[in-house]
Amino acid sequence: MKRLLPLVMAVSLLTSLIMLTWVATTESGLRWTYQLAESYLPSELHITTLEGRLIGPIMAKGIEYQQDGISIKSHQITLDWIPTSLLAANIDISRLHIQTLKIALPQSEKSDQPITLPDIHLPWRLTLKDSVIDDLSFTQNEKNFDVKQIKLNASLLSQMDIETLDINAETFSINIKGELQPSHNYRHSLKTHWQVELPSGAEIKGIGQLAGDLKKTHLQQQLTGSLQLTLDAEVSDPFNQLHWQTKIDVTEFDTLKLDRNWPAMSGKLHLNGLGNLTTATLKGTLAGDYSETGPLDASFELQRLSGNVIQIDRLMLHAPVSKTQLNASGQWMPGPDGGNMNIALRWQNLRWPIKDDPWFDSAIGSGWIDGNIKRYQLGLATDRPWPQAPPSDWYASAEGNLDGLNFHALRVNALNGETTVTGPLDWSPQLTWQAKASATDIDPANLWPQWPGQIDAALTSTGRFENGQLLVDADITQLTGKLRGYPVSLLSHINWRNEGLDITRFDFRSGSSQVSAQGRIGEILKLDWSIAARNLAELYPQAEGQLQAEGHLGGTQDSPLISTSFKGKALSMP
Repeated sequence: MKRLLPLVMAVSLLTSLIMLTWVATTESGLRWTYQLAESYLPSELHITTLEGRLIGPIMAKGIEYQQDGISIKSHQITLDWIPTSLLAANIDISRLHIQTLKIALPQSEKSDQPITLPDIHLPWRLTLKDSVIDDLSFTQNEKNFDVKQIKLNASLLSQMDIETLDINAETFSINIKGELQPSHNYRHSLKTHWQVELPSGAEIKGIGQLAGDLKKTHLQQQLTGSLQLTLDAEVSDPFNQLHWQTKIDVTEFDTLKLDRNWPAMSGKLHLNGLGNLTTATLKGTLAGDYSETGPLDASFELQRLSGNVIQIDRLMLHAPVSKTQLNASGQWMPGPDGGNMNIALRWQNLRWPIKDDPWFDSAIGSGWIDGNIKRYQLGLATDRPWPQAPPSDWYASAEGNLDGLNFHALRVNALNGETTVTGPLDWSPQLTWQAKASATDIDPANLWPQWPGQIDAALTSTGRFENGQLLVDADITQLTGKLRGYPVSLLSHINWRNEGLDITRFDFRSGSSQVSAQGRIGEILKLDWSIAARNLAELYPQAEGQLQAEGHLGGTQDSPLISTSFKGKALSMP
């Protein structure tokens, strides 16, 4: 037995050595080891093909794992490692290549539970070299996120030392280097270098660092390219009671470099902000140049209140060349249809459009709007909204939607009197309106000194665009009062059709004198008219005499034909 024992031990050792060699160095040994370990692996894990050697390289194809709504699939995984590093308590992976990795996550649900990160402690040091993931795809809530390639060279024991982490996608790339402690407060010190391509094709590059822990981390970034800015931010307790503060200095921006379809504006911007998960405050100033106004400066102070309400404490825009200044304040609740807003406005020298002939040009005014784009109410108070109007004050209140406005009242104080207009104005699907207007105590002398008076009037008007043509109907149902001391009245019905004016009725009386007309004025002229004046001064200042006349205007605009008969006495006109 003493002689046989060394022989038995030698045979056993040799057998074990042969067995170990077979397991480690042959593909059949690799498969045998996998079959032996399969009972300890999750039953949801399936591998179609396994090739290679246990000591490396190992190639697995057709990998699938599904559990609790999570699906992970990979076309192929190739692994190579250095087994002798186990003698130094190291797992040294010299190559890890994952091809076509698709991860589908279950529908996410909002939770009030704070996020906690796991504490990772490895008994041996893990080293990853030449680790590559090609064609990575994440899917969750019917949204996809694709990454072309991820490269990682790092080592991990109690601390992860990232030699390089490269992430490349269709429109962005990022490189990260530094240190991360994957436990306790996750202390970190990372340097970043990234690049992003905007939909317009513009490129923005950034370089910076992130240092701190989960209690407080400090972020610094400097952007170059189509947008140049510096960012300095501090974030505290992000997974429990998030609090942040930031300072952003945009040293140069040009909207056309970011997107050619945006209005041309360039300049500098300074922002300061702080907040938490429910509230935030943002202050800033802008100094720039806008193609429509020239130099432009602005300042603002915004708050995000609980309930996601945005409060505009102050918003001021100033264009020095046109002396335009616009001030706004109020609230905006983001949501469907542009969200709900309640905004108050004040302005000086406001005009629109800024170039060309403006349809709105106000020296001073104010207004408000309440609602969303599908249903809103607005109010307006301004001096005359265009230079051609007489000196006047305008007040309006209306409700509207995407299709038009319904004016509860449009009041104009002008010519020592007041005019009020009510009715709808629609611009979709085509321009239409229905207006009722009344005027009281109108004195034309403010425009024409020789025509002093006091006139009251009532009229209605409807109009629309039809087949590219403007159609208008207007009725003066009442016009009474005094003009130059004479009692006056007017009844009229006119309409605009086919680029011409149809006068169904025009009956004007001043004192005992009368002017009447009926017919059409357009490319073709066809108008009958008459004048009956016992005292011509009742119709025209400083005129004298008596006049009875009637006539017909015919022909065309280029070749008018006038036929008339008249009888006058002691006629005189200045």
